[in-house]
Amino acid sequence: MSNSDDDLALLNLRESVQLLQHAYKIRIEGNDEESAALLLAQAQQRIMDATVFENDKGITSHLMQLSSLLESAVISSRDAALPPAPPKQLEGPSPPKPSDPSIKSSFTITPVDPKVQWDHLVGLEALKARILEHFILPARHPDLFTGPLRQGARSALLYGPPGTGKTSLVHAVASEAGRTVIPVSAGTILSRWSGEAEQRVDAIFSQATDESIIFLDELDGLGQTRGTDDPGSRRLLSQLLMRIPEVPEGVWVWGATNRIEDIDPALIRRFDLTVEVGLPDATQVASLMRNLLADVDTDVSDVTVVKCANRMSAAGANVSDVKRVCREAALRPVRAILHELKTEAVAEVLPVMDSHVEEAVDEWAAGRET
Repeated sequence: MSNSDDDLALLNLRESVQLLQHAYKIRIEGNDEESAALLLAQAQQRIMDATVFENDKGITSHLMQLSSLLESAVISSRDAALPPAPPKQLEGPSPPKPSDPSIKSSFTITPVDPKVQWDHLVGLEALKARILEHFILPARHPDLFTGPLRQGARSALLYGPPGTGKTSLVHAVASEAGRTVIPVSAGTILSRWSGEAEQRVDAIFSQATDESIIFLDELDGLGQTRGTDDPGSRRLLSQLLMRIPEVPEGVWVWGATNRIEDIDPALIRRFDLTVEVGLPDATQVASLMRNLLADVDTDVSDVTVVKCANRMSAAGANVSDVKRVCREAALRPVRAILHELKTEAVAEVLPVMDSHVEEAVDEWAAGRET
């Protein structure tokens, strides 16, 4: 931790102690529970701010425990300040309140089966070899990967431009490892209630097993860099900082982002592996085109594939662009006989030709220029 981080952490802790002393004095002298609750809430926030600047895992864990105790004290003080509520009849169970422990036990995300097979990742041999070495092989041969220097990784962060296949890569890893995927995004866990997002994160990590992968998609929406004025974002960041390094053995946590510069550096350091997934080069584009077009009847020459791949790579095409071009090329022979679909005798669909691929690339390139 840098000196500036040390100073900020200590400053927040000193302010927290001062607020606690003031709250204690008010409760002793005036029994003003509402004012005391406000001061306790401010003290809790100072502690949460301190965890953002603290990189020591043990200290962060103790600070989080202290924050939880203060949160309970805030709720107790606010309840004491409220007048007794008149009894009322409710039909069915009441919804959970903010900071209600039942949120943790009731909130779950249904794991999904992986949608991409390992063999579908073409042109990424170096990246696949790295993943095999850090995740797949240590899980299959734990007797070989022993000790702190050889043990397998538990977490990885994928970053790069949109459309480069980061989500597909996570699903392919899950498929190869025989695991399911627990998809998590900002829309999944963020809540208007204070403290509920952190409890949902805690519930998700408690739900995970060695048969699943926690996938934090669009991580920049969850772990924004420090300095934000939103206290809820700071608390959520602190929760992620604590939970990711402490996942149980066998549980994997993968994250993906298009904007790694927006993620707090301390959160990036919590991942065992940080992998850039960049735009495919011409060779990778050609491999992907061959793999995709193999699913349909084609008569496309390799010369055309290489020529189109070079053109698309030079224009900055991503994986999604290549898939879109191949789909368009595959549909063109079908469009040629659409007028016959209303008759009983339908002509046989012609194979995908060189011209279909070239026209699809032309259309894609024209769309990028507009």
